[in-house]
Amino acid sequence: GDEVNIVATPKNHYHFVKWVDANDTSVVFGTEQDTTFVASENLNLVAMFHIDMVALTLQSDGNGELTGAGEYEYGQTVVLGNEPAEHYHLNKWYSEGNDSIASTPTLSVRVVSDTTIHADFVLNTYTITVNAENGHNAIGSGSYTAHDFVTISAEANDNYHFYSWR
Repeated sequence: GDEVNIVATPKNHYHFVKWVDANDTSVVFGTEQDTTFVASENLNLVAMFHIDMVALTLQSDGNGELTGAGEYEYGQTVVLGNEPAEHYHLNKWYSEGNDSIASTPTLSVRVVSDTTIHADFVLNTYTITVNAENGHNAIGSGSYTAHDFVTISAEANDNYHFYSWR
């Protein structure tokens, strides 16, 4: 018989897997993309391809958990999520190049290459308001970051004394 050369050429973002018999795909003819054989019978072969897989890696600064990392098919859209640690919130998602991507709690990403996305969590800020009755002074109102030590004080006018906070 004649020598036959067959070549399977994948489209972009696909890779060759195997040659199979078109009438029974469980029969594998070969696993070489470019193969040569001697014709000895009628054959109807099909080249099988799979879409490329890409890795999505997520990195946190340690103040929250991230969801969505894994291996995905090229071009797949993945929704990333986060769960901040107590007293933290997501500040932003950013790329390996430190480019800010978004500051939304969830992020949809179309993966087209191996990618690492980082999440930056920051401490919550709380507003503390202190007041005093009857024209007395209360000191310490302001915005404070979680875990800050806050000092508040009350100054009583003449002939008055501090009684309590409520």
